[in-house]
Amino acid sequence: MGGDSPRRASHGRHRRDTSCHAGPFARRLLVQTYLREGRPGKAIEALQPLLADPPTDSDTLALAGEVSMQNGDPTAAARYFEQAAALDPKNAGKRAAAGLSHLAKGENE
Repeated sequence: MGGDSPRRASHGRHRRDTSCHAGPFARRLLVQTYLREGRPGKAIEALQPLLADPPTDSDTLALAGEVSMQNGDPTAAARYFEQAAALDPKNAGKRAAAGLSHLAKGENE
């Protein structure tokens, strides 16, 4: 029994050290949760690490567009949605979001 204690302690210590470093999927989930809770300010804070390096996946860019819209920045939202749609041109939802963000900016053409 005594032999298991160091192993458990080591395992717990490892888990504790890595828990603050959320991976991209976990961070996107956190951002989505904040948006569903109506906390767009917290969502933009949680999103920042994903935007530190230019994102190359359309889902992160689309999420950045959603966060920007909910924070009242349709110009940034349009930019993110356009990038997301360019990376995933067959995704009608991303193309529609890009169009809607332009309407929110006051563009009607």
